[in-house]
Amino acid sequence: MTECRYNMTTLDLECIGHASEDGDNGKICAALTALMLTLAFDIDEAEANGMVKHKEIEIRSGYYHIRVEPEEEAREQMIFLLGAFVNGIYMLSETPKLKEHIKLTVEQDIEG
Repeated sequence: MTECRYNMTTLDLECIGHASEDGDNGKICAALTALMLTLAFDIDEAEANGMVKHKEIEIRSGYYHIRVEPEEEAREQMIFLLGAFVNGIYMLSETPKLKEHIKLTVEQDIEG
């Protein structure tokens, strides 16, 4: 089981665990890995273009963590970017055959 948590306020995405490495379920891990590696690449590109103040990217077997602090003028673009990838994870987690392998929790800090 892979458990993913996304905080919409802090732009922090973390996925822990393997969905499964055997048979067709190995494709689930491959799909999640492809999403996370592509997101990491896009954030690196955004940083190179001056859109990112700070980033944390850690990707290793069974663990993905990406957090980005955008420049203020790029915040909406970063929200959109991460949201698109979280939507991909959501689609995987809501597919009937995959539901037991991926869990997604979306959080939003209340500022106040």
